[in-house]
Amino acid sequence: MKCTHIEPYLSPYLEKELRPEKMSQIENHIKTCPDCAELLSNIKEARAALAGIPEIEISRSLKKTLYKIPRKRFKLSFDFLFKPALQPILAAATVMITVITLYSMNPEREQINKTINQHIHMGYSKIERLYARAESLTNTLAGYKESVLFSIKNIDFFWEKND
Repeated sequence: MKCTHIEPYLSPYLEKELRPEKMSQIENHIKTCPDCAELLSNIKEARAALAGIPEIEISRSLKKTLYKIPRKRFKLSFDFLFKPALQPILAAATVMITVITLYSMNPEREQINKTINQHIHMGYSKIERLYARAESLTNTLAGYKESVLFSIKNIDFFWEKND
């Protein structure tokens, strides 16, 4: 037998709680395995040391006192929901749930979808127009770049003329 299979049986072996064939298997293994023989010896020593410690009886008054202590039982509590840090999140969640509920229960949902799509497309087209204007302005300014730079370099400031 392997040592890992023997180790769980060493305490029952000492108590003589095993079947005779299992007892003989463990005895044969202990004779051939010095590690398991040492472990069995350590277990015997620990048991002998523990046997010398007397058991302490608990007094009746201590038992009564201990039984009188109320036990805390698990109680489902939602107190954490009322903490100020969570209130904005809960308010936003409530608004979102309300909007989703109103939308999903609305009989004119298809009309709402069409209106939302129209507004999205209108916004998208406005953004495209703004982008096109910005691009044309950039191209226009690029054309004036050289003349503006030349003019800035050759400006005679008013205070320089008076000097």
